[in-house]
Amino acid sequence: MEDKIMKPSKGMKGYVSRLKRIDICFILFETLIAAIIFIAGLLIWKNRANIATIIAVCSLLPACKRLVNFIMILKFKGISDGDYKKIAGEKVKGKVKIYEYSDMLFSSDKYFLMFYHASLFSSEMIAFSGMSDEKNAYAAQYLKRGFEIRGLSVHVRIYTEVEKYISARNAASERQSEADEDSVSWINSLLV
Repeated sequence: MEDKIMKPSKGMKGYVSRLKRIDICFILFETLIAAIIFIAGLLIWKNRANIATIIAVCSLLPACKRLVNFIMILKFKGISDGDYKKIAGEKVKGKVKIYEYSDMLFSSDKYFLMFYHASLFSSEMIAFSGMSDEKNAYAAQYLKRGFEIRGLSVHVRIYTEVEKYISARNAASERQSEADEDSVSWINSLLV
């Protein structure tokens, strides 16, 4: 029986890199199609003022939307292999199921926020971040407010050092229960 390689989905390591590749391919393909349509219009009607030019420009609109998305995620590199191996290699002591997210990207009204890794429990969300202190404080407040709006009591803690994150995650797994389905659903809806 052959092993199937699983494509990373939202919240999994490698998803952002895959999304960047897909965006680049889509942008290049759409640009090529628009160029072919434009050149065909020039060859047929011998000037730029024709329906093919309009079709070519309109066919670039989806590529422009993807380009904006690509620019937004371009600077995010994702969790390093070393840090990911440390987190994945650390056995969680509790018996509760942990909802884990890697390469977690989401946007708010003020910032584009990025966590390298996050763990969600019943009343706690613990995240490992490479963002500035200002953005981390904002992200914690943004998530806390979002949980409160949904009637969920979830405390958010953000760490910038992998060892402290692992320690906090392990401690939380021993005293927490499984995350509420509403919490998981809301966090999943935030992911880019």
